[in-house]
Amino acid sequence: MHIQVRTFWLPKAGNSNEDYEDAWCAEDVKRADSNLVRFAVADGATEASFSALWANLLVKAYSSGQVDAASLDNQLPNLQALWLKDVGQKVLPWYAEEKLRSGAFATLLGITFRHAESRSDRGSYVVTAIGDSCFFQIRAGKLSDSFPLCRSEQFSSHPMLLSSLPGNNQFLSETEVQDVGDWETGDVIYLMTDALACWFLAESESGIEDHDIFATIDSQEAFGKFISALRTMKTDRGEPKLKNDDVTLIRCKIQAPL
Repeated sequence: MHIQVRTFWLPKAGNSNEDYEDAWCAEDVKRADSNLVRFAVADGATEASFSALWANLLVKAYSSGQVDAASLDNQLPNLQALWLKDVGQKVLPWYAEEKLRSGAFATLLGITFRHAESRSDRGSYVVTAIGDSCFFQIRAGKLSDSFPLCRSEQFSSHPMLLSSLPGNNQFLSETEVQDVGDWETGDVIYLMTDALACWFLAESESGIEDHDIFATIDSQEAFGKFISALRTMKTDRGEPKLKNDDVTLIRCKIQAPL
């Protein structure tokens, strides 16, 4: 399996890179014997304390195979303990201590690729999604799968979020957080945090011909210019085309075996 991976990210307009609260974990896969590969993104909630730390713990745990849809209930306590240990070592003012008691929150989106045992030019994937960070599969330039949201109007200001505090994630037992499908050579997979995912679905609904919108973006600088331009554009209703939020994109191009 050969997957060419490009990751691009940007903080909110007016913020520094240190204020970026999304997280991601991905790298190129070029070994023919790579039969199990994982990538992930997460979106830390701005309103909570130390959400960037929580988001980073989640993506690293998913990408290393510690966490997926089947093991979330069992593994979350370990990650919550790590988060609490880290923030407990920080000296904070009283008002930050008060806010800390509410915990941190983040979405999580991860994909696991497997190739078929009999051939390396096709296989399956499993997507784990909690919240409104989204997975998109592009085949022959067209959108063939979307999860967990498939329409731009499904986004809201109150998405499902994983909490760093024990007892706040009971909803997981009642929520569909997994999608499965097949990939083949030539497919493009996107993982996006919410603002970019909402814009992408709105573009899809407008009838774009080629859904591999980011194919020609080859640098962080080019991505920054692309996002900055989108943030200045308006819809027919006079609203920004792209909400001013942290944005993260992982683009996976599945290429012919080496």
